[in-house]
Amino acid sequence: MPATSTPQPGSDRFTDSAHWDEYWQGMKLPAEARRDPSTPQVNAILDVFDAHVERDPSRSALEVGGGLGRYLAYVGRTSGYRCAVLDFSPEGCELARRNFGHLGMPLEVHQCDLMDPGDGVGQFDLVYSLGLIEHFIDLTGVVAAHARLVRPGGTLVLGAPNVVGVNRWFMERLAPARMAVHNADCLRIERWDEFEQELGLERRFRSYVGGFEPRVFAVRERKTAATLPVWALAQLLVATAGRRLPRLRRFNHPLLSGYLIGVWRVPGAP
Repeated sequence: MPATSTPQPGSDRFTDSAHWDEYWQGMKLPAEARRDPSTPQVNAILDVFDAHVERDPSRSALEVGGGLGRYLAYVGRTSGYRCAVLDFSPEGCELARRNFGHLGMPLEVHQCDLMDPGDGVGQFDLVYSLGLIEHFIDLTGVVAAHARLVRPGGTLVLGAPNVVGVNRWFMERLAPARMAVHNADCLRIERWDEFEQELGLERRFRSYVGGFEPRVFAVRERKTAATLPVWALAQLLVATAGRRLPRLRRFNHPLLSGYLIGVWRVPGAP
C-alpha cells in the first residue's frame, strides 16, 4: 500500500530531533563532497554551487540541517566562505564539529530549531539546505524561515531528493517508513512558484538535476519475499544505470530525476 505522510503530533513537520539523531549515528568521518564519475547527482549539486557562489573570503555560508556538513566543507574550500551549520539534532551538531575538526576547517555551530532560532544566529551571505524542506507541511513557511537568515541581497539555495514518479513507486514498496516522512507535494516544481511570489525571491536557477539516480530509492526496509522482486529490480538499476542507461543519467524530468534544486537572490541591497 502507498505510504501516507503523517506529521509529528502538534507539529508541522514529519521528523523530530530524535529521528535525525538516529539517522546521523554511525556516519564515517571525515566526509566532504567531491566530484566522482560514479555520483552524477552529487556532481550536479556541486555544479550549482560552482555556478552561483563566487569566491570571497569576506562572506559567510550557513547550512541548515547540515549533519556531516560535507557540502558545506566543499563550499568553504572552493569559495573561502566562513562556514556555519544550524541543526536541532544534538548528534548532527556534534558530527559536524567532529567532521570539520578532522578536515582542519573552522566551523560555527548553532544547535537550535530553524523555525525558532532565537536572536543569536544572525544572517549569512549564503544560506542553504539539501534535503530539509520536504519534511515540512508548510512549504512557504519553512522557506521563509531560511530566507530570514539570509542577508539582504544574499543567496538562498534549496535542494531536495525528488520522491515522486518512478522514485516514489519504488520507495512506497521498499521503504514506506522513509517515504512517510517526506511531503512529496513539496517536490512539484510548480509549488515553488508559490513561495517565490509570496516572499519576493528573485530566481536565478531552478531545475531537476542529476538525471535518473536509482540510489534515491534503493533502500529496503522490509526483507520479505513480497519486496524481493522490487528490490532485485532496484539493485539491477543501481548496478547498470551508469553503464547501460547513460542517457537516463543525463536526462531530467519531474517523474524521473533524482533531485530538484533552486537558487534565489533574497530581496534587499545588492
